[in-house]
Amino acid sequence: MKKNSKLLSILPYAVILVCFLIIPTSIDKMFWYAAFISILAKMIASVGLRMVSLGGDMSFAMGAFMGLGAYGAAIMVTKWSFPFWAAIILAAVFAAIVAVLTGIPFARLRSIYYCMTTMFLGIFLIYIFQSFDWTGANTGIKQIPKLFGGKPAINYWYFLALAVVCIFCMWRFEKSRIGNTLKAIAQSHEVAASMGVNERFYRLMAIGVAAFFCGVAGASYALYYGSVVGSTYGMTLDLWIIMFFMVGGKDDFFGPIIGAALLGVVNEGSRTFGSYAPFLACAVLLLVAYLLPGGLASIPRTIKKAIDDKKMKQVDISAFSSGSDGKEA
Repeated sequence: MKKNSKLLSILPYAVILVCFLIIPTSIDKMFWYAAFISILAKMIASVGLRMVSLGGDMSFAMGAFMGLGAYGAAIMVTKWSFPFWAAIILAAVFAAIVAVLTGIPFARLRSIYYCMTTMFLGIFLIYIFQSFDWTGANTGIKQIPKLFGGKPAINYWYFLALAVVCIFCMWRFEKSRIGNTLKAIAQSHEVAASMGVNERFYRLMAIGVAAFFCGVAGASYALYYGSVVGSTYGMTLDLWIIMFFMVGGKDDFFGPIIGAALLGVVNEGSRTFGSYAPFLACAVLLLVAYLLPGGLASIPRTIKKAIDDKKMKQVDISAFSSGSDGKEA
C-alpha cells in the first residue's frame, strides 16, 4: 500500500520530466526551444523562492537576484573576458553575497513588512541596473557572446540538466537539518529562539541559497540570450515566479515545478492571444485557488483522501448494518 502511494506521488513529476525530454525535441521549432528554456530558468527561481518560504518569509526580489546574476555574467564575459563557466559561478556567488548583505538590516522584519522590503529592494536593484553606463543604462548590455554558440538544442539540454541539478541541490537543502530548522522557525520563531536557534542566521542562509541559484539561472539565461535589459527582471518576472509557486502548491517542494511547467506553457502558448494572454494565466490561478487551495501538487493527496473517506463511509455503513441486524435478532 505504501509502495503504491509512493508511486502515485512520484508519477506527476516523472510525467513532467518526460514532457520536458520529449516535447521540445518532437516539435523542433525555435520558438518552443526558447519558451522551454525560459520556463526552466524561471522554474529554478520559483524553487528558490520555496527556500525562502521555509523560514516563513516571502520575497519579491527573486527576479532582481536573477538580474544580478545576468548582469554579473554579462559584464565578466564582455568586459573582462571571463570564461562562461567562471562567469556563471562568480555571478551567482555575487548575487548571494548581495542578498545576504542587503538582508542583514531587515532580518528582524516579518510577514507583510518583509515582503514590502524585498519588493523595494527589487525595484532599487532594477534602478541601479538602468542608471550606469557600465550596465548599459536603459538599453542594457548587448552583443554578449552566446553560450554554446547560440545553438538552441544544445542550450535546451544544458538548461534541462542545470534545472535538474539545481532543484536536486535545493531538495537536499530542504531535507537537511538546516531545512528542518527553518521549518521550525516558520512554525514559531519565538519558540525556536528560546531553544537557542539563531533564526536570523538561518533565514539569511535561506535567502543566500535562493539568490545563488537565481543567479545561476539569470547568468545562464543572459549568456544564452546574448543581451541583458534591466526591465526584464522587474516586478512582472517576480509576479510570475510567485504565481508558479502558489499555483503549484506552496506546501510541497515540487509545487513550484508543477506550477512553472503548467503556467509557463500556458503563458508561452497563449502569446497568439496578444494582450489577452495574461488573463488566461489569471483564470488558471483563480480556478486553482478556488478548487485546490493546496495547489496542483495537492491533487494526489486530495484523491487519496477522497478514496480513504469513501472506504471509511463504507466501513461505517457496514458496521451500522451489522449492528441493526444484531438488535433485530
